[in-house]
Amino acid sequence: AEQQLAALVASDLRVQAQIETIQTEDFVFPEPEPEEPQELLPPPPPPTAIYWTDAGTGRDKIQRADLDGSNVEDLVTGLSGPDGIALDWFRGKMYWTDFVTKKIQRADLNGENVEDLVTGLTEPGDIALDVAGEKMYWTDRGADRIQRADLDGENVEDLVTGLHTPFIVALGPR
Repeated sequence: AEQQLAALVASDLRVQAQIETIQTEDFVFPEPEPEEPQELLPPPPPPTAIYWTDAGTGRDKIQRADLDGSNVEDLVTGLSGPDGIALDWFRGKMYWTDFVTKKIQRADLNGENVEDLVTGLTEPGDIALDVAGEKMYWTDRGADRIQRADLDGENVEDLVTGLHTPFIVALGPR
């Protein structure tokens, strides 16, 4: 047992001697990569208006009013079946789905500069925006799925499939 203890102490002393001879100059430590600054969005302004879609009247449109319901105005008219609507206050845009024309469109908050973003959908319903992440999410009731794309309509992808008539989509913390 004494021989084993002596061998263990000798081995420990050799390891300590090896550690003491290692110099930090022998190592090259790379500089850490600088992190890209995260773009922080300013907090949203307090709401001053209500926006909604009005479908099924033969005068399908998007409207807005003051928070007390006064000053109703038509923003986008001549639509076929507007459904979900979401606002990008940061970029001054509104997005909506149209279940008749089977597409997602957007315009400025005043209703000007209407653009088609995603076409060829089955029956798009609700829509939600991740303004900071620059993504839009929507339900497609006819295809029983939830999809997303970039805010410009590029990079469409299926997220959840095999649903049964998904109606509403919302984004939030887990």
